[in-house]
Amino acid sequence: MKASLLPLFAALVLIALAREAACAVAAPALPQDAYVWQREWSPGFRQVVLDHGRTFAALDVLVAELSFRGAVPSAFYAKPDWQALLSTGSRIGIVVRCGPEPLAPGDSGSRAAAMLADACQHSISLARGAGIEPVELQLDLDAATSQLSAYRSLLHKLRARFHPLPLVLTVLPDWMRSADFSLLVGEADSYVLQVHSLERPASARQPFKLCDPVLAWSWIREASRLGIPFRVALPTYGYRVAFGPDGKFLGLQAEGPERAWPAGSAVRTVLADPGSMALLVFNLTASPPSACMGIVWFRMPGEDDRLAWHWVTLGKVMAGEPPKGHLVLEAPASPESLVELSLVNEGSAQIGASSFRVSWQGAGLVAADAIGGWRLERDGPSAVLLHPPAGDAPPLFPGERIQIGWMRLESPVRVEGVPLP
Repeated sequence: MKASLLPLFAALVLIALAREAACAVAAPALPQDAYVWQREWSPGFRQVVLDHGRTFAALDVLVAELSFRGAVPSAFYAKPDWQALLSTGSRIGIVVRCGPEPLAPGDSGSRAAAMLADACQHSISLARGAGIEPVELQLDLDAATSQLSAYRSLLHKLRARFHPLPLVLTVLPDWMRSADFSLLVGEADSYVLQVHSLERPASARQPFKLCDPVLAWSWIREASRLGIPFRVALPTYGYRVAFGPDGKFLGLQAEGPERAWPAGSAVRTVLADPGSMALLVFNLTASPPSACMGIVWFRMPGEDDRLAWHWVTLGKVMAGEPPKGHLVLEAPASPESLVELSLVNEGSAQIGASSFRVSWQGAGLVAADAIGGWRLERDGPSAVLLHPPAGDAPPLFPGERIQIGWMRLESPVRVEGVPLP
């Protein structure tokens, strides 16, 4: 297909999806699970699990992570709060993550494979020791497409060792192009098709997204044709990407507190688009492709998690309803005629800040200023304009309120704020 026709093709596919969603007869909802991808459990995250764990049919919990960078392989074990997980009543799956490791053909008996088997055994034992019987063992192996034959041999041995515990593997869409793919997934009880990815953009100005709904839908339909049970992994998260003053790539960050980037860096924050994901969910739920057994969300949002959707947003998307942000400027006046200007998101999705015009009648302006990086300018005798900080200002989450400025008037009057087009 010619490059010039790709945007038109994408638009036509999205229109077709929307029409299919509008005409579909409601079907029983697909099970929706979530990854609990937390390496260190804080008291706040434990409370999140207690409050929201029952939202999902199952929780796939990261327990172990192996790394093969450098000369000495290492194993890291997360510290899940097993009692919190047990109290949710949800089905619990065990996830073992394995970083890049050059599995050569026929090398399934390597030290890396032995470490992986031991990590799986230890992870299962930790869950059972806490009174949780895992419903599956999931492997998230960072393997190249050329290594799928060796991965298949490894899975064959692991499945025999841990039978009858179901063995599940995470796969990438590119793997489906390999002649070894159907043989690989045939060694597992099911698999998770990951249709989102962290791809490094070429520059800070380049458009990029976490999950292309058109590509995702095509991959899901392609996977369905194989007839092997699978779930589709959809994103709730986002990431920050930073480029130095010289334009060179500095790094990606997908979780945790914001890193201290060098002065002058260009930092962008990209979050999964909830509207397009809601459309995917609606279509998957209303007319599930054959062999698609459910959805698993990556990842469960943590407390104060600025790189994942708010729970209000996630709830809307899980129901197949596109959430929307709605900014309102609040300007209550005090008896002393001091007006605090605050911005609040009354919608159900995150939304970037925008400029507002603040106006009033019947009183003179004594003083005014913006705060938090916002800029204020006069717009005649009875109005001011407020502009958001330059650069990549963080979006407002549902229910979030920030103060952006203040005014002192000669007398108490009604103050109104409207967004600028």
